[in-house]
Amino acid sequence: MVQMNNIYFFIDHEPAKFKEASIPNVFFEKGLCQKTEQSYVRFNVTGIIHANQNFFVVLPKGYRIPDNINTKVTLAKKIYNVLFKYKSTKILEKDESYWLGDTQTTTTFDVSKKLIDDFRQNGLITLQKRTFENNGRGNINWPKTFKTKTPYIKKSELVYLDFVTTKNNIVSNETISLIHSFILWNISDTYGWLFNFKYKDYSKTFTHSFMRYNLLRALNETYMDRDIRIIKFLLSYIDNRLNEENNNYNIFVTKYFDRVWETICAKVMGNMPMLQKMVPKPYWIYLEDKKETSQIPDILVQMNKDELIIYDAKYYTLNQNKHNLPGWGDIVKQLFYRLSLKHQYKKIYNIFLFPGTVKHAFNFSAYASVSDFEATFGNVLGYLLDIDYAIEIYLNNNEKQHQLNYKILKDAKEKYNKQDKL
Repeated sequence: MVQMNNIYFFIDHEPAKFKEASIPNVFFEKGLCQKTEQSYVRFNVTGIIHANQNFFVVLPKGYRIPDNINTKVTLAKKIYNVLFKYKSTKILEKDESYWLGDTQTTTTFDVSKKLIDDFRQNGLITLQKRTFENNGRGNINWPKTFKTKTPYIKKSELVYLDFVTTKNNIVSNETISLIHSFILWNISDTYGWLFNFKYKDYSKTFTHSFMRYNLLRALNETYMDRDIRIIKFLLSYIDNRLNEENNNYNIFVTKYFDRVWETICAKVMGNMPMLQKMVPKPYWIYLEDKKETSQIPDILVQMNKDELIIYDAKYYTLNQNKHNLPGWGDIVKQLFYRLSLKHQYKKIYNIFLFPGTVKHAFNFSAYASVSDFEATFGNVLGYLLDIDYAIEIYLNNNEKQHQLNYKILKDAKEKYNKQDKL
């Protein structure tokens, strides 16, 4: 049984002292984390890792690790659900698929969830087997009839007097049901805290080789889609989780939470993708041929016919380190978006969205501009967007983003109206 004190929490890219449990060397070899100073480690991914009966939960930037264990576990579940939804609703880039895709180290989390979901809907597996009879009451199996039976000739036509028939029988396979039950118990014992799943109805334990032999045998005998699917999930689980010959670890993480943050912000702020069509395209003329490139702002929100907000989701940790801020390139892109669209709107607001922990959903934190050209280029305002608030909206598909846009717009107007004093 996994104990709550075997779940360790970190923040993405934030060095942390770690003495409670040793971190497997494979974590460093695979780039999951790195050593920064003596007794300090920094994780380079966001998500959940399981190894050696321990769970390592890496929260996104912007979070603070709470003291209460129940709050910690709730956060772990929330981060899993965010990554699961992102994976399920986005076409992953190749580099993202390495971490969240169907690789050997990532399948256990996926398979566990699929087995739980199926069990909640259908219960334990009951195999169905197709049997063949001669001239039985089932449906005629013409391919087997043509292959095994001799036809007769009647008035220049081939006539079959004997047929091979098929019948679908429910077969009681106690061994497969017990294996299914044992694996559900193992999932409950290991991952039940993450999936809100408890299962105690099992009576035997089995070796990896015994389970694999019987599952493969059953796979060759059944024909039902559900039976085949579940047996393959069971095989995947025991091979990746219960094979003692493997020095396995299981991950559900991403190295690219910046893309997840952009997706979250687009949902929260109510991105309007159709507005991308009006953004002017830069181009090259080379050898009299025109080659267009593109400007693609992260998030565009038209508040009315005269006002546009250009959001740029930035996965940065804002703290006392002034060097940890978006660079010149990010600032220039925002300023150029504004210049490109200024003839279409009376007022354009450029805003960076950083993940953070704040009391009232968002908080103005910083701004960027160009010295001596503030009046020409304007400012890019930086807001901390409460990451937990944003994730709740992303997961629950509610409509709070409309209210949030108006609140941020009201605050941004005040800042822009005081531009000379900023």
